[in-house]
Amino acid sequence: MASPIVGIRIPTDLLKQIDDRATEGRTRTDIIIELLRLGLAQPEPEPEHDRLTVLDERLTVLEGVVRQALDSRLTEGEASVKRLSNDRRTERKTNVKQALDSHSTEGEAVRSIVEQRQSTTGKVALKDYGVLPPNAAEGLSQTALCDFYGLSWRNLKRNAAAAGFDSLEAYLEQMTGITWTQEKKSGTAKLYFPKD
Repeated sequence: MASPIVGIRIPTDLLKQIDDRATEGRTRTDIIIELLRLGLAQPEPEPEHDRLTVLDERLTVLEGVVRQALDSRLTEGEASVKRLSNDRRTERKTNVKQALDSHSTEGEAVRSIVEQRQSTTGKVALKDYGVLPPNAAEGLSQTALCDFYGLSWRNLKRNAAAAGFDSLEAYLEQMTGITWTQEKKSGTAKLYFPKD
């Protein structure tokens, strides 16, 4: 059976390439049929959706690898921070014990510890030591009292306990140079007042 004749337009540059491939015994038609058979034998290109699915799967695998590497580094970092924190805590306990052993009173020991920390951190000495805040007669909240004297209100109880004080008032007296009492005014939280 004879093949039907089909008229197609071929761009000039492709036609030139076909002519270049044509040799004795092979015509343009032979070359075109061969190229069509080769082209049709190749699998059809993947639809866009399938390619996106493959890319998404690869991205998921890559995210897992990156997440695992970051988790590993984070775990190492956390262990390092914990180790440093424990070392600093041990060093502070040793310093407090040495200060308490080498001074006759707890107050002197606290002052020594504070001075030592100030010399290593570069902070200025406690501000306004022995001076009453202007509004002290009206009562001061713990935050206001600490802010005036440059103390950390967040760590006040912990610092007092670390320095070996039984009460916050005794610690505040040592750190401020003033004896304080804590009283509750109507409708407000407990306030600190200077003791007469």
